[in-house]
Amino acid sequence: MSRETQMLSFETTEREELELGITIMHPDLSVDRHAVLYYLHGGGLLFGTRDDLPDCYSSAILKKGFTLVATDYPLAPQASIGEILDIVEKTYHTANKSFPESRTFLCGRSAGAYLCLMLARKLKLQGVPPIGIMDFYGYCNLTSEMRSALFQPSIFYRRLYALLKPAVAHKLSGTSLICNAPLEQRFGLYVYARQTGTWGSLIGISQDNVGSFSLDDKAQGELPPLFITASRDDQDVPFQNSEKLAQNARSAETYFIDNGGHDFDRDTTHPDGPGAWNACLEWAECLLG
Repeated sequence: MSRETQMLSFETTEREELELGITIMHPDLSVDRHAVLYYLHGGGLLFGTRDDLPDCYSSAILKKGFTLVATDYPLAPQASIGEILDIVEKTYHTANKSFPESRTFLCGRSAGAYLCLMLARKLKLQGVPPIGIMDFYGYCNLTSEMRSALFQPSIFYRRLYALLKPAVAHKLSGTSLICNAPLEQRFGLYVYARQTGTWGSLIGISQDNVGSFSLDDKAQGELPPLFITASRDDQDVPFQNSEKLAQNARSAETYFIDNGGHDFDRDTTHPDGPGAWNACLEWAECLLG
């Protein structure tokens, strides 16, 4: 197994130079499937790092013979959701040039799964769809169950955490465009967004444009094969998002649990996390044949 880091530069709409990091982990040649798992992290588009996968999951991916590619993307509020989606697409096409013979899966957790689902739609329209999508507690239709999460205060977050003041949120967000923010650095900004119902506005979504950043039932039905996992007691992303996507999809394998919370696989000592990843990788192996 080997690991390398690359840097990509893009010019933003403000003509600001943006540097994104890419981590590439290669399996042993003896088990190389010539297939890539292209990973995008979660964090509500406000925080997160590309290298957040626990070692046990990245090791399982490599042992199955997949090359693991994890990339940065610009974070809100300095980058709007439209800019984030645009850079994610450009980064994917640039990174994928390194693997001309590869077969690619898109894999994301939470907001990263959202980005993967939106990217998959674009790639399909371009005639270069991924083999499949690994959706860990994600979402893609912002006009239904996710609307309240974007625009209404969350009772759950108001009860769980002390109320954050706007001045604290402003300090946490900073002024510079960034592509990497660990949970301990910026999670408070997400908490503030959920407590105040301003998550949508912070990432550049309004009641008027929300449909432009969503996949409706028809678009969901045209996606490549899906692996979908989520917990029924998810307090961040309503479970109905995963349930409806599975119903609308032409091909979907599901791994639903009852009591794990949002990012249930963060607890690697509990069997549900490794169980979901093992099921996901077995599903991917079946698609590769």
